[in-house]
Amino acid sequence: MRIAPLGFFVDPLSQADREVVRYVSRITHRNEEAYVGALAILVAMHRMARGDRGIAPLSAVGNALPDTVVRDRILAATRFPDVAPEEIAGRFGSSGYVVESVPQAIYIASSHWPCLQDALVAAIGCGGDTDTIASMVGQLLGAASS
Repeated sequence: MRIAPLGFFVDPLSQADREVVRYVSRITHRNEEAYVGALAILVAMHRMARGDRGIAPLSAVGNALPDTVVRDRILAATRFPDVAPEEIAGRFGSSGYVVESVPQAIYIASSHWPCLQDALVAAIGCGGDTDTIASMVGQLLGAASS
């Protein structure tokens, strides 16, 4: 997931900027879920940069997305606010497939981790495509600390 740098230049709630996100995501993925996954990361980045963390912002991210499996998984994760990331991975998966990796990364980054290292350890502990998920967690927490 290489969409994070675009977060400095676009407003993911603007329809015109969403088209930019769609074009950028189509460079490597010709799939609506991939576009919505990229959009979800950008919406989460913007919210986290404003200091929003926890389940309420996770719900806001899901509600800002078009109706897709990515959106459904993000919203489903809000029903489990105190569940360990490994359990979320067990319920929804943690492969590199966008409908698993993006919700997992946003769930981990939205939790109240004391530091980046703990969040990355949690991402790795979920198994699956750990480098992709941990990369997105790092991008989101980097936005949160800016």
